[in-house]
Amino acid sequence: MKPAVMVLILIFISSCEWKPNEIEVIQISTSRTINLAIEDTITLNIFGTDFSEIAGQNSVVAEVIEALQVDSGNMITIVGTGVGSINLSFTYKAPRESTMEAASAMYVIRLNVSESIPLFINVGESQILDLSNYLSNEQMDALDSIAMISGDFSPFDRIRIEPVVGENTEFILTGEYPGPTALQINCYDANGSLMVSLYYEISVSIHKVVLAELFTNTGCVNCPEANHYLDNIAAEYSNEFTLVRYHVNWTDLFDPMNLYNPGEVENRRAYYNIIAAPGFVLEGTLINSLDEDDWSGRVFNASQEVAPIYIGPVDVLETVDSLHLEFELNSFTLSLSDLTVWSLVLEDSIEYAGPNGEDLHMDVMRDMTSISLGGINGFKMIQHSLKKPDNYGTAGPMNLMVFIQADSDKSVLQSRKQNLY
Repeated sequence: MKPAVMVLILIFISSCEWKPNEIEVIQISTSRTINLAIEDTITLNIFGTDFSEIAGQNSVVAEVIEALQVDSGNMITIVGTGVGSINLSFTYKAPRESTMEAASAMYVIRLNVSESIPLFINVGESQILDLSNYLSNEQMDALDSIAMISGDFSPFDRIRIEPVVGENTEFILTGEYPGPTALQINCYDANGSLMVSLYYEISVSIHKVVLAELFTNTGCVNCPEANHYLDNIAAEYSNEFTLVRYHVNWTDLFDPMNLYNPGEVENRRAYYNIIAAPGFVLEGTLINSLDEDDWSGRVFNASQEVAPIYIGPVDVLETVDSLHLEFELNSFTLSLSDLTVWSLVLEDSIEYAGPNGEDLHMDVMRDMTSISLGGINGFKMIQHSLKKPDNYGTAGPMNLMVFIQADSDKSVLQSRKQNLY
């Protein structure tokens, strides 16, 4: 929905030609259109006297929870209770200059109640909030200033808000801390009058990225089929999926991608006790099927799980033969123990015509290292060093992969893939 508040004040003066003994009749009519979210409130301060009962009330849509007589008028508070529209109206005497009698006045509120605007933001990721999507052309023309008001839990602890340079109605929202919050944005005209109140319910979460590991070989008869499945899944879930392929030493003993670093591949194979290729491991669990629909469904289900830990962007310092990595882990308030953090460098587009007919090989592990964590409860910086592949800078593309694995059951809690070049 697009909540908006528009104020329109009309003053009618009925005074045609002046004739002796005629009395000047003044009537003031104020009409406000207010869009309100369910459970949110709006308070109106109206100056005047002799207020009538408020007509048109319907508690299914909204309730007048306060109508207080104050020294100079009435303070009316309305809460939205359900989706719908009603017209509220009342009469009163509007003050004028001290030498003039109060004018008869009519106040009409066209009240639209709707759900608040939902926003979903990931920790460490940004999106543009463009208020012009919620404002009419007339409101855009009259817009002078904007105020942001926090909810019960300050949104500025959950998200970072920055204006887009050169744009009056665009803001960059960046997720900072997981959890729900609320944000109200008030838009005012040059007279300081509230035109629009926008209500956002914001959910900040950690973006879950699923890790798949495939044990393959250039002589394996069924491996091209498995690789094709994973290529399709990677294209379908590009933002929720990471993939690494380890080349084992059977059935083609001369697979050059195995010969490049056989020890690291063997250690990883033994870790999972892989006894056949292709061997598909998803989130640390060996999957025995060879079925694209089954694999795709499992990836989807895993991507819907809540990630307990955040992996930040990887800073890379290159030396002659090494890649020195530094990146942030953050479990926020969650306490986790017995974890291992892995870092890998991967190479794409390796050309080799194997006995099984495959001639282009992607996501090939070239080096990997790890560090054990005694535990984490919040923020931690990790530093790793990886060997540059022999043809670094001339072949590729090359990518980095980072993932966090539980020592107890080998489950993968989170992963991240980042392009090197």
